Amino acid sequence: MRILYAVGSWGLGHAARALPILRALRAAGHELTVISSGRALLFLRRELAEAVQFLDWPHFPHTLGRNRAEFFIRSALALPAFLRVMYWERARTRELLRGRRFDRIVSDNRYG
Repeated sequence: MRILYAVGSWGLGHAARALPILRALRAAGHELTVISSGRALLFLRRELAEAVQFLDWPHFPHTLGRNRAEFFIRSALALPAFLRVMYWERARTRELLRGRRFDRIVSDNRYG
């Protein structure tokens, strides 16, 4: 199968959790295309090397804060950027699907 696997990039947690799954899919003979960015993408590239095709797409803005109030303020301020990235990612995914056929699409914390 051809699998498009999108991994969140707010750190290494999603990438570290996806790595065993990606390795198992690759070992089973599936063709993988991985979407991520930043440190998560660097980590996955280093671990999977040439076995996987990678796409570097922009990441969503960070909204974490020290407390609930800071989280809500950061989230509200980041909403326009968050929506821009989400719509950009959805459009790019549609473009990608017009040019390539995937049997499965997996999204781990990528909203577009």
